[in-house]
This record gives sequence, structure tokens and C-alpha cells, in this order.
Amino acid sequence: MTCDNLTPVTILLETLVLCSEKAADIARLIRTQYALFPTLIQHKSHKESGTDFAADVMTLADVLIQQSIRHDIGKEFPSFGGSVYGEENSVFRAAQSGENVQLTIPQTLDELQSILSHVLEDQQSLAGALAELILSPLSHFRLRSAVLEHLVSISQLDVSAQLDLTKFAVWVDPIDGTAEYVKGNKCDVSSEETRAPSLDVVSPHVFRYRISGTLDNVTVLIGLFDRTSRLPVLGVINQPFFPRVAASLGDSQSSGRLFWGSTLGGSYLSSNCLPSSAPSITKCFPDWSLQKLSSSSDSMTDVGKLRVACSSSDFDCLERILKDCTPPVDDDLPPELVFVSCAGAGFKLLCLILCQLDIYLLLKPNTYFWDTCAPHAILRALGGGLIRLKPALSYVREQSMTGVCDVDPSTLREFEVHYSVKPSDYTDLSCCCNLDGLLAYRDGRVACQFLHRLARSANAVNELFD
Repeated sequence: MTCDNLTPVTILLETLVLCSEKAADIARLIRTQYALFPTLIQHKSHKESGTDFAADVMTLADVLIQQSIRHDIGKEFPSFGGSVYGEENSVFRAAQSGENVQLTIPQTLDELQSILSHVLEDQQSLAGALAELILSPLSHFRLRSAVLEHLVSISQLDVSAQLDLTKFAVWVDPIDGTAEYVKGNKCDVSSEETRAPSLDVVSPHVFRYRISGTLDNVTVLIGLFDRTSRLPVLGVINQPFFPRVAASLGDSQSSGRLFWGSTLGGSYLSSNCLPSSAPSITKCFPDWSLQKLSSSSDSMTDVGKLRVACSSSDFDCLERILKDCTPPVDDDLPPELVFVSCAGAGFKLLCLILCQLDIYLLLKPNTYFWDTCAPHAILRALGGGLIRLKPALSYVREQSMTGVCDVDPSTLREFEVHYSVKPSDYTDLSCCCNLDGLLAYRDGRVACQFLHRLARSANAVNELFD
């Protein structure tokens, strides 16, 4: 698979795609254990979570998926497994005994089943099923319908680049959207709640959609970054519960889909990342949900709006700044803004990748490298980016004050998020946190004009980040 210690890009990409599908299978298998599932959830301490959320949780799936990906990458590329970093550590507490179990992945089925039995205690059949799945060779997943077309596309890529893997590292988010994974709500297009999200008219030009989270919001994220440039260069996103056809929750043959993109040796993308027509900021906004990320074929409205994803907690601040903001005459963005609140950083970034959003905005330091590395890589392959909001907004404001109102979109590259490895003590995660907020985009021109719109408020920078 490698020559002179170099690894072909296509071989690495194929491996990460297969790892993501095995991860999706683990997520589906554990989530179907309805009676047992509440015992497979535990709360993190503040140090473990590194977030400001009142309650951050992890599940057995989080730990096993991260360990499985690390194990399989290390098996395919010896010594590279130590360069795989993730949100979780490898310890999970048994529900009944309270014993902290180190969930390492051994080489034999009996050993792994024994380790899992300490966590699952009297659930020996599940321990056996999980052990068998985790130790399944990646080749076992090649013929999956969610994977096969991607492997064919990857094999046909015209890319000859080969990598010295010592110069790269991987960030993994095993389950992004853990809260939605725990709730376990399926997307039901017949549900009145799903079909009619809350719509608030904030001002004549500002609207807000609140879209309820479901298992569709859950993603597995695997991103590769260059240790020297510190930029992401390859990303895989797997959406385990997306219903390709009517299927039961755990049907791995009928649910799930994935996306990938790379800038190694050129820009390469899975075909489903490419819009069927040229992206347009005046693209119609879905009348009830994000069209490509739902299983509905409902029609869309005719009104063009700029679609901005943000968290519920950020919206109040953005409302104060933008509700009375009149776009400048040279701003050719749609005057109407629609703020979309939905769960999962990975999900929102996937919406952006698929042209269902125009901007993803995050003010608070609530995302980490594991949340953003994979989608950031795909956005870069699309010509977009993911930047640190605070310095970018300060720069645009300074330029505006000097009379420069037309910032070159290429300037945004100066503010891109840069990645590093996880600290060895795992206690201080601030170096892995996106502390300056985020702005993600597909079109640099749209991003620059939106930053100008924000900067027109005299106190925008201070107010947004107080």
C-alpha cells in the first residue's frame, strides 16, 4: 500500500471513507439498544468537556468509534494511529459497578469482548456483536451502498500525490450532535413539528427559523491536517441516520450517506458535494426545512434570502446588531436575512457545503478542532473557507474606517483556522478551541459583504464578543 514510506492520497482517502462507515455502523448498532441505551450515557466533568454548556454528555458510541478509527488507521498505516486525535479519552464507566474501564482495542475477538463485558456487564450478546463489528476488516464495508460509489470515484481520481504521513495528523469527532443522538428522534415528514418549524419575524428584513434536531443532525467527522501549514487538507463526513429509503433505525444497508473532499494534489470532491447548478445566494429558501438534508420533497418558497446558520444563544446578540441595519447601496446580497437555528456544528457545516446555507456564524468558543477539521477541508476544496471571526471582523471594520469597502476575498485566507495536535495531558483543551468565533463560507465574496454588514454597527466587534 505504501512505497518508500509514502502513502498515495487515494489509499488514505479510501481508508478514511471506510473508517467512517464502520463508525456509522457502531453508532447505529448502539442506538438500537433502546432499553439499555440510557445506561450507555454518562456526563462529562467540566474539564473533560471543555465547554461552557451546563451538561455535556458522551455515550459508549463516542468512545468506541474514536478508538475504532484510531485502531484501523494504525493497522493500515503502522505508527500513524498515534497521530489520530479526538474529543474523547478511552475511559468509560460501567453503569452498575461504577468501574472505569479502559476501552483499548486488542487484536483478538475474545479479548475485546471481555473488555466490553466489563462495561456492558450482563449484556454479553451486545458485547459480542460490538466486538465482532469493531474488529471487522475495513474490506467488509466496501460493498455497502453508501460507500461503493465513492470508492469507485476515488479509484478514478487523477491524482498521483503521495504523502509522508509523519507530516500530517487526524482530528476525529466520533459523534457530532451527541444530544440529538441521545434523544434519538427520527426525522418524520408527517410530523407537524418537523414540517412547521418555528418562524419568527424579527424585523421587516430579518427572520429566524428554529428547526428541531433529529438523528439526521448526527455526523461522524474525520479530518486530516498538515502539521506544517496547520491547514486541513482532507475531510470525510458521514451522516449515519440519513434515510436513503424507508428503513428501520439500525438498517445499515438503507440509511446513511457520506461526503469527502481533499486539496492534496489538487481539489477533489465527492460528486454529492457539488450543486446541480451554480450556487446562488438568491437560491430559494426551504419553506420548512433544509431540503437536501431532509427526506422530504416539499417545494420551496420563491423569495430569495441570505441564509445564515447560528446557535440559539448567539441569535439574540445578532438580532440587536442587524435588525435595524440597512444594507449599503453597493451590497448586492439579498436584503432579507434568515437565521437558521439547528443542532450540530458538523450538520450546519454540511448544510453550507451542500449550498443549503450561505454563511455559518458562531460567536462563542463552543467548537473545537474535532468539530471543524473535516468540514473545513471540504469547504477549502470547494473554494470556501472557515475563518476566525473576531480578527476578520476587526480587519474589515478597520478597512471600512479608512474608506476601503471592497475587501479582496483572498484576504480571508489570512484568518483561516489553523490546527494543532491535542496536548498530551488532555487537561487544557483551550489550544484546541476556536476561541475567536467562526465564520464559514463557500463564496468569499458573500463572506466579505456579510462581514461589512456586521461591521457597519459601531459596536459590533465589542458587542459580539463580550
